[in-house]
Amino acid sequence: MKPHLSSRGRGIYCYGSLEGILKQVKSKNAQWLAQKYMENPLLIKNKKFDIRQWALISDWDNFVVWFYDECYIRFSVRDYDPENLKNRFSHLTNYSISKKATDFHEQEIEGNMWSSGEFADYLTTLTGKDVFRE
Repeated sequence: MKPHLSSRGRGIYCYGSLEGILKQVKSKNAQWLAQKYMENPLLIKNKKFDIRQWALISDWDNFVVWFYDECYIRFSVRDYDPENLKNRFSHLTNYSISKKATDFHEQEIEGNMWSSGEFADYLTTLTGKDVFRE
């Protein structure tokens, strides 16, 4: 869960039960965004990741959306651990959170980020074909 209109990883919580979610919602006078957590996420080098893609909506009436060709991939600092939902470095990929980890600059993935080209190359090694551009 995260507060409505929040950014940079502020106020994000992971809960393992509906009771925890309801307690959080009732404790604060705010709007919240809730999403289902993926129980079995695709991992790269035991890290969670997200894909950041830029888009521009140039017309709401006809709904025209433009996508930038390139994207980037952000990784968590720590290995994924579904048993410890409180470890923000394992579950969140936000730079504002990740940079606070004591070992942030000692990661196998430099800057905890890949370009779309690096991601495409990785997927090709996994599948034997260019699934990123298909």
